[in-house]
Amino acid sequence: MRKTIFLSVLVIVSVSLIFLFVWIYKTKFIKNDLQNPFPHPLLKDLSIQITALSAKQTEARIKLCVENVLPVSLTFDSLHYRIFIDNLEVVKNGSYIKSIHVGARANGCIYLPMTVYNEQLISVLNKHKSIHMDSAEYLFQLTLFADIPILKQKTFEIKKELPVIYMPEIAIKHMKIDSLNFKKGTVELFVELKNPNTISFKFDHVAYSFSVEGNEWVKGDIPQIIDLRSKSDTILDVPLRLAIGEIIKTFFRNLKNENSSSYQFHLSFQIESENKMIEGTKVTLINSGTFKELKKAARDMKSD
Repeated sequence: MRKTIFLSVLVIVSVSLIFLFVWIYKTKFIKNDLQNPFPHPLLKDLSIQITALSAKQTEARIKLCVENVLPVSLTFDSLHYRIFIDNLEVVKNGSYIKSIHVGARANGCIYLPMTVYNEQLISVLNKHKSIHMDSAEYLFQLTLFADIPILKQKTFEIKKELPVIYMPEIAIKHMKIDSLNFKKGTVELFVELKNPNTISFKFDHVAYSFSVEGNEWVKGDIPQIIDLRSKSDTILDVPLRLAIGEIIKTFFRNLKNENSSSYQFHLSFQIESENKMIEGTKVTLINSGTFKELKKAARDMKSD
């Protein structure tokens, strides 16, 4: 009987002490985090890697590492984040709804997806081009949520100066018709690729396709690594080998009549760079126009 009473009193006292600690913590310390003696998780590392670039959008992933300085493990239910580039909010309601477990006195890392539609960045990019600035201020606001009485949520805010990454640009400068008859034909496109960035890079896994009025006519690849220095351009020699009779006839007819039929030239590649922000980035570029413009490119080739 005495043992039961003792255990009951012990439980009541323990629970009371826990509630007293929580009350003191919330009323005294949480108002002024600078004076808060309770150790909080720390933001150990934050980095960003661009995974894909296209005319429509930029895709990236953010690596976030949290350090748990407590002697017990922590589990966060979810994370919300907002991202600003030069005060322009590019990610408003980002969320990571999976549980994040961080062991006692250990680090835990997660990767957050980020998709920015390029029309959002036009003002930022134009501003930096006009004043020749090659970097921008990135602001990350991150909030971790946990089902712990003394740590319901933790907010981090971090600023980083990171490079401004511009889309490479392509243009068909010249066209050379090597052979063209009603059985087969070879057309060479001389494609100018510009790098407007201050970062040099190489690229490989180069693939291309040529379509007319939305129908793909030919595709191929360039089996070599190409070096593209910062603020420079290079010319790619792209062979279009046309092998179907009807395609040859249509191509020839469109050129002869300066037809307004539209074409699209797609070029994709993967970046190799010492800069971790763009290492492995997959790039998709599109050049479009009409056969009238292609014929002008062919005339320019002859005059050169």
